[in-house]
Amino acid sequence: MAKMVMAEKMEIPAKGTLEFKPGGLHAMFEKPVAKLQVGDRMQVELLFDHAQKISMDCKVNPANARQFE
Repeated sequence: MAKMVMAEKMEIPAKGTLEFKPGGLHAMFEKPVAKLQVGDRMQVELLFDHAQKISMDCKVNPANARQFE
């Protein structure tokens, strides 16, 4: 059985990549300010060192998702 562990931060080496995917790294939202439904799209802002930000569009997938679109 897999065990989820919360990560306060993730380090990405210079010129490296980080991939969010079912069965791997993923984001879970606790206590969202709006009700989220499977299929909804939402803007997520990733915060990096030195106040760098990246905004990305994400789709809400079911908890048992095995692949992304």
